Amino acid sequence: MDLDKAIIYKSMFPNGVPKDTLINILVQMADALHYCHTQKFMVHRDLHVGNWMITEDYTIKLIDFGLANIMGENGVSKDFWVTKHFQSPETKKGIPSGFEGDIFYLAFTFYSLVHPNMYFPFANFVLSPTNRINIVYGGITDAIKQSWCGKSPRPFPQGYSEYDHLITRMMDKNQHTRATITEVVKILA
Repeated sequence: MDLDKAIIYKSMFPNGVPKDTLINILVQMADALHYCHTQKFMVHRDLHVGNWMITEDYTIKLIDFGLANIMGENGVSKDFWVTKHFQSPETKKGIPSGFEGDIFYLAFTFYSLVHPNMYFPFANFVLSPTNRINIVYGGITDAIKQSWCGKSPRPFPQGYSEYDHLITRMMDKNQHTRATITEVVKILA
């Protein structure tokens, strides 16, 4: 089942995801991306909850490698194929991005799993009716982009506050100081 249906639309967890299960999901997601980055030298470029599957035993699988790219010698992607609504700050500015772009997208995914009512992509993004219309018809507005880039738009719920710093590091506006996947895996371990 798609992770967005399981969690965001509560198909698998009608009463919400237990914290230990959610943390396990986040760890598995980070491990999968760590494998892509460190073993395959691959950037996925399309990370969002719709591109993760969850099995009945809560095993997480990363899917849809259609935009994936094996990195160049300098570790930077040579092109800019990304999902429009998940552009990192550097990609939005036309600056080449690599693994650090995936980290930014993974932060959005983590955040939307902990805050399902703040699910980011496409027409399901909820901040206000005006912002929702802007997302559907025009992409990320400056106000939304500013609130999402470089800081968590609102704190994690009680019991998850220890991950605020991690998400902030993963969404750092500066791609060179953004957390690496190795740091993410270490913090979640």
